[in-house]
Amino acid sequence: MSAHYQPLVLTLVATGRRWGEATALTAGDGDLSARPATVRVTKAWKRNADRHWYVGPPKTKRARRTVALPDDLVDVLLPLVAGKAPDELLFTNTVGSQLSSSRFWTATWTPALDAACNPVLADGSPTPKPRG
Repeated sequence: MSAHYQPLVLTLVATGRRWGEATALTAGDGDLSARPATVRVTKAWKRNADRHWYVGPPKTKRARRTVALPDDLVDVLLPLVAGKAPDELLFTNTVGSQLSSSRFWTATWTPALDAACNPVLADGSPTPKPRG
C-alpha cells in the first residue's frame, strides 16, 4: 500500500472508526499532546437527497465519543497534523480532496490485500510456499 494511505489504515484499525468518521477527521479533532492522546468523533461524511457529500453528525448519538490513541499511531499522525489548519481534512486522496471509499477500495485496498495474500519475490516470481 502506498505510504500516503498507511496512516488512514492504521487509524481505522487502531480506533475502530467507521470510514465516514475517519475520513471526516480534521487536524483539530485530536489532542496528540495529551496522555493518552485522543481524537474526538463528532462528525462523519453523509449524502443528502441529491447525493452530494456533506459533513454531519455521526451515525448515532452513541457514536459521538473520544477515542484514546496508541503511542505508535500518534507518531504516525503528528507529521500529518503539522502545518495543517484545525479545519483541514487529515486524510485526503493524493490531490488533497475527500477520499472516495469506492475508489480507495478498488485502487488501494484490494491490490494491497492481493499482494499480502500472494507475495512475490523481487523478480516478480511467487514466493515459495513453506514445506511442512
